[in-house]
Amino acid sequence: MSDPRADSETDSSTSTEAPQILSAAFWRSPLAILFLALVTVGISRSMLFAVLPPIARELGFTEVLVGLMFAAAAGMFAITSPLWGRLSDRVGRVRVIALGLTGFGVFMMLFTLAVATGLAVALPLWAIFLLMFVPRVASAAASAGVFPAAQAYVADTTSARDRTSGTSMVAAAMGFGLISGPGIAGLMSAYELLAPMYLAAALGIIGGIMAWRLLPEPPRTQAQKDTPRPKLQLRDRRIIAMMPISMAISMMVAVTQQTSAFYFQDILGLDAAGTARATGAALMMMAGATLFVQTAIVQRFRLAPPVLIYGGLVLAVAAYTVLTMAASFWMLTTGLVMVGIAFGMANPGISAAISLSVTPDEQGSAAGLNASMSATGFMIGSLVGPGGYTLSPDLPHYFGLVALTIILAGALFVRFPNPNKMPPIDPSDTPA
Repeated sequence: MSDPRADSETDSSTSTEAPQILSAAFWRSPLAILFLALVTVGISRSMLFAVLPPIARELGFTEVLVGLMFAAAAGMFAITSPLWGRLSDRVGRVRVIALGLTGFGVFMMLFTLAVATGLAVALPLWAIFLLMFVPRVASAAASAGVFPAAQAYVADTTSARDRTSGTSMVAAAMGFGLISGPGIAGLMSAYELLAPMYLAAALGIIGGIMAWRLLPEPPRTQAQKDTPRPKLQLRDRRIIAMMPISMAISMMVAVTQQTSAFYFQDILGLDAAGTARATGAALMMMAGATLFVQTAIVQRFRLAPPVLIYGGLVLAVAAYTVLTMAASFWMLTTGLVMVGIAFGMANPGISAAISLSVTPDEQGSAAGLNASMSATGFMIGSLVGPGGYTLSPDLPHYFGLVALTIILAGALFVRFPNPNKMPPIDPSDTPA
């Protein structure tokens, strides 16, 4: 196995410096098209967190069933992400991004039609659940292709020094979508509860078409896409220690997103539409904090992955300490904002660290494995959040506090790569 440092230096002639999102140069680059495509996914996904819990209660679903649906979608995401990542190494990034976005939009439309049917027709609860379950899981399988291909696209077009800045662009795109999604959902749900979900489906399809027609394939990938690719394994010693951290970061976000609507509805005594508005406002502030960190701090100061990871985990532990004591809208919102800042730091840090640990030919596979672990964490959070809330409203936050404390302690023993001084890789450290 070759040295990633050497590969990065060799590839620097085809890589470009990652422009900052707020600069004019960024909006003249192909990364702007990728940013806009990812924003559509962020908007579409975040809308569900604001509107699906109250809709599910209108249909008669329990919190556990809501969590099961989210967990199943995350499980499918985890299974298919590595497959999509390896496919992007073989056929190219743009094809996978466009197919994933379009598939997500089509299946989301079917999911919304299933919800509309359940609200309009007196069907058994199991039948409504099944009608919603299948397209929801299918939409997750399709969208699973977008993130590893996007991360690999950034790795193809940035140098090692700018890798953290590039991965923060991907995260910032999702953050911008998360800002817009809940707010749009809250406003639209005041007039029609299902309107945000129809919009989410349309945005997915539009994003897929936009990516296919406007996003250029990276030259390096285009030239080498027919070359056999190494099959990166999860047990690879270069990345295995980072995967639990990726999983914990996603779990943290899932627990807060999946339970926030229930907390706001029960604490404030709101109806379905009021819950969607309150949850949308809080999640919008949470996502705004994430976006601010990723654009104003991570990209501007180019912080090294260890700084971002350790800082994010410390702040995450502090956030869950606040959430365990929260008993009002503003205390809950403060905790969510702290979670948003923690995620904004740790997520691009761990993505960059994983990317810097492998060779250019392994970028899609590495991004797919990272997305799989992230989805696994989301699945755990989706089960622990609503399920734990059913047992005791305090349980999800205490679980997050304990789990993140353990992960933080373990991260102290992990050696993260420095983009300015890449260590040599011993071939014996890499499974054959």
